[in-house]
Amino acid sequence: MAAAGRFVDKIPAPEKPTTVEVIVMGLSRTGTMSMSHALPKLGYKSYHMSAACMDAGKGSLIMWNEAIKAKYGPSPSSSQTSTTGLTPYGAPEFAKLLQGYTATSDTPTVLFVPELLAAYPDAKLILTRHPRGVDAWLKSIKNSYYRITSWWVFDWILIPWDKDFAAPYVPLLRRIMEIWCGNVPYSQAKDFEAMEPRLRKRYLAHNAECLALAKAQGRPVLEFEASMGWEPLCRFLGKEVPEGAYPHVNEGDYVVDLHKGIVWMRLKATFGTSVVVLGLGAVGAAVGAWWWVGRG
Repeated sequence: MAAAGRFVDKIPAPEKPTTVEVIVMGLSRTGTMSMSHALPKLGYKSYHMSAACMDAGKGSLIMWNEAIKAKYGPSPSSSQTSTTGLTPYGAPEFAKLLQGYTATSDTPTVLFVPELLAAYPDAKLILTRHPRGVDAWLKSIKNSYYRITSWWVFDWILIPWDKDFAAPYVPLLRRIMEIWCGNVPYSQAKDFEAMEPRLRKRYLAHNAECLALAKAQGRPVLEFEASMGWEPLCRFLGKEVPEGAYPHVNEGDYVVDLHKGIVWMRLKATFGTSVVVLGLGAVGAAVGAWWWVGRG
């Protein structure tokens, strides 16, 4: 019987659910976006956080927040502590979220590795690792998640006004950080130096947990680093090596620059038709935020 009050229950079940054939279990910043660019070249359609954002109009971000709340409990930063009516997501719910996709990679799906393995028992499993180890992963997390989620433009302007995207998206990013840091409030999780030991522990534990879970189910895992290139990936998936080099995406400041573009677009979408209602004060705030984004 469907649980009452869940957003996901308002979404019709697909008539012909898509089967997920590949599950990438590695945490963000381990080459997951590069993998999401590589898999389509091998015939898969990959679900990445970017896909969750593009599907926001269909309620995807709301559903991922709901799924996280059902599994991990309410955010310790939230005053809303009730989980009444929420039951954990399983195969029927993931069929709605992942309809049309044949592979998964990156957050938020990696928060649900056990559930996805149960929902798709025949999927091939890949564990991406940062090619330079946990220290480099920590540096990458600091220069991406920790920079982006701290931007004042979210708290002061976009979260209060952009209900369609920023309001569910930024809390989702911050909730992921809370979970990685041991389910502590964001006010603590945002302190990278204090949380670094917890993040280090989570990275290593996550990888070990994924391997142990797969082993218990008798399922092989490809432990993969982007520097390995096409051959081991194609051999594992039974695919021909495509032309061209293996993609290397999301390096350096790519993800930060991408989010600056998102901020710019959401400011335009939110305030472009609301100038009269919001008044000159909001316009000034929006212009100031645009200027800040341009400065980088």
